[in-house]
Amino acid sequence: MDAPARAADLTRADLHEFFIALEEQGKLPVTRNQRYRSLHSFFAFLVEEGEVTPHPMEQMRPPHVPERPVPRPR
Repeated sequence: MDAPARAADLTRADLHEFFIALEEQGKLPVTRNQRYRSLHSFFAFLVEEGEVTPHPMEQMRPPHVPERPVPRPR
């Protein structure tokens, strides 16, 4: 993935490719979801600071995290 050097230049398509790459690398859903939430907060900050407009992750859904039961101790 050849992403722009500046965060302000990232597009929704760039971010979508990033999340696909994480999945292809075998990252767990919980990891992908955490990366999504961190980036979403970061871009919200950039919007508040006037560095980015519009929010590139607007209307993007977070990755689904399936429930994993906690193993019972033996």
